[in-house]
Amino acid sequence: LPVTDVLQVRAAVNVIDHDGYVKNLVTPQERASFEQVPFTGSSGANPDNENSKAWRISALWRPIDTLQSWFLYQGSRYRDAGMAYSLTAVNPNGLMNLALGGQAAAVFQQRQAQQSNDFWTTQSGLNAYNRSDNSAGSNITTWTPSDSLTVKNIVGYRHFSLAQAVPLDGVPYQILDSTIGDDGHELSEELQ
Repeated sequence: LPVTDVLQVRAAVNVIDHDGYVKNLVTPQERASFEQVPFTGSSGANPDNENSKAWRISALWRPIDTLQSWFLYQGSRYRDAGMAYSLTAVNPNGLMNLALGGQAAAVFQQRQAQQSNDFWTTQSGLNAYNRSDNSAGSNITTWTPSDSLTVKNIVGYRHFSLAQAVPLDGVPYQILDSTIGDDGHELSEELQ
């Protein structure tokens, strides 16, 4: 979009917001029967929802024919109540059976019965979530003082933050739950 003879600007936004379509069937009694410390709690939210926003704005500045500078700023924010996992098999002699006090087969049969009535269900005792925040800026400036000489500078910066709590077991107890977090900054500079 031309703003002036020497400046052009472009912007874009994307927003997604929907409720979870998988119902979490875990009950307070199930959570209380096998509580581990530290227990992060259960959100009660239905998994597989999404609340995300992404944006981008760019500008091209060309004050003279031999000089141009392109700027870009973009970012995103993502939130959800986790993904739905479901127990699909149990080894009666495995660790899951030990962790469930010898009741793995019963838990598995209960889960299979629930899913045969309504496939879009899960049982998760974890307050599951995915959170991501990202922002980045960059600039490419090109100066061409003559047909035989071009000078280009490229600079970029990015910040990111990620946090996840993932119930990998698909049962109402905290057995294979995982939490992951990462924060960082990246900076690059290139002169050609």
